[in-house]
Amino acid sequence: MQSLKMNKYTQQYITTYMTKTTISTAVILRRIRAMRTEKEIKQETMADYLNMSRNSYQKIESGRTTLTADQIIVIANTFGVKPSVFWQEEDELNAFQYLQAQITDLHRKMDYIIEHLNQ
Repeated sequence: MQSLKMNKYTQQYITTYMTKTTISTAVILRRIRAMRTEKEIKQETMADYLNMSRNSYQKIESGRTTLTADQIIVIANTFGVKPSVFWQEEDELNAFQYLQAQITDLHRKMDYIIEHLNQ
């Protein structure tokens, strides 16, 4: 996935989206934590990507520090998703996760076929 570059329009869009969403901040933070653990990324690694200490990152995940638009873009890029995935309604998110799992399964099958064709 192409990295999302931060500019004033991107930041303004994300900031606006963050304020207009019906999804609570707690839900967004749970999704970030769930994606991080699913991808087996440690908090220390996330902190490094965000140029902060592990303690500062823990404060973000626990909701004690406000998440900025810049940080959301870095986190989304780290996970290989669009920032909007954090605000999607539950049924949209389930559909997205289902499709993502199907794509991953197809990649595994293609790798298997390619491996056996090369033998």
